[in-house]
Amino acid sequence: MSTILDALKKSERERKLNNLPTLSDMPPPQEGTRLPVALLILISALLALLLVVVLVMWWQSTRSPNTAAPVVSTDTGTAVVTSDETPQSNAQDLTVNVISFSNDPAQRFAMIDGQVVREQEFAKPGVLVQEIQRDAVIVIVRGNRITITP
Repeated sequence: MSTILDALKKSERERKLNNLPTLSDMPPPQEGTRLPVALLILISALLALLLVVVLVMWWQSTRSPNTAAPVVSTDTGTAVVTSDETPQSNAQDLTVNVISFSNDPAQRFAMIDGQVVREQEFAKPGVLVQEIQRDAVIVIVRGNRITITP
C-alpha cells in the first residue's frame, strides 16, 4: 500500500509542477486615468491665447509712446524743429560713435548713440542731423546749431 501512496504523492507533485500560470490566470494591468482629449485641446488653446496676449503687450510696451512726427522747416538755412512735445535730449547727452564721410552726400552716415543716421534724419526726438562732415556732425537741437565730434 505504501507503493500506491508513494505513486499518488509523486503524481500530485508532478501535476503541481506542470501547472504554470497562463495569460487567462494573470490579472489585467491597471490603466491610468486619462484626461479627455477635448480638455487637453482646451488647455492648449488657452495657453496659446495667453502667449499671444503676452507677446502683444510686450510689443506695445516696446513701441514709442510718441507717434507724432516732428515737422522741420528750412526757410533761411536754419532749421526750426516743431513738435507736439518738447525734445528731451540735450547735445551733451549725444555721443558720436562713428562718422563715415563720403564726397557723395547720399553715402554719408554717422552712428549717434548706437543708431545709424544720415543727413536730415533725426538721431533722437528733437535732434536733427543737419550735416555730416569729415570729423564732426552738426545737429540742430531746439533751433540751436551744435557741432559734435567723436
